[in-house]
Amino acid sequence: KFLSTVKKELLQTARKYPSVCKAIEKQLLPRLRLERRDLFLTKTEFTSFVKAEVQVKIIGNNILSDVVEFLHKMGQIVSLKRHVVLNIQQLSFFVLGPVMSPDSFHKYPKMYLRDGWVTKEVIGQALQDFKKRHQESVVEVDVEPAVEALEELGVCFELEDYPDVYCIPSH
Repeated sequence: KFLSTVKKELLQTARKYPSVCKAIEKQLLPRLRLERRDLFLTKTEFTSFVKAEVQVKIIGNNILSDVVEFLHKMGQIVSLKRHVVLNIQQLSFFVLGPVMSPDSFHKYPKMYLRDGWVTKEVIGQALQDFKKRHQESVVEVDVEPAVEALEELGVCFELEDYPDVYCIPSH
């Protein structure tokens, strides 16, 4: 039942804005994936690209929200609260991989607070260390949107009494 509901929603969005959905999916996303070095775009940046590139006379915020949600549900992008991830494979490789790896945090014993508790600074250091080991990569990963993605994906959560300290249950 859930899948049929999602399918129905996707079809409704695609039918409402077929030219917008098709133009973004077939033209804009592949080009942005090649041209952009940042893993995360703010939603404002993404919608600005869409408005500038998609040849639709009237493209309002409601249409953009629907289209972003459509692309998210289709698995073309990851839509977060404030950011959009254009390349899901890169999100997995450059963010989820380093954070879920048991080796990522234990090399910083003074900064690793206790099992599963790390600071935002340590998460950033783990992401940078991973990127250094993969120097051929041209992807830029900022820690703020990376932590936002990790929280929204349920990989970590911020501890209420400790700002910028996160619990990563797998560690």
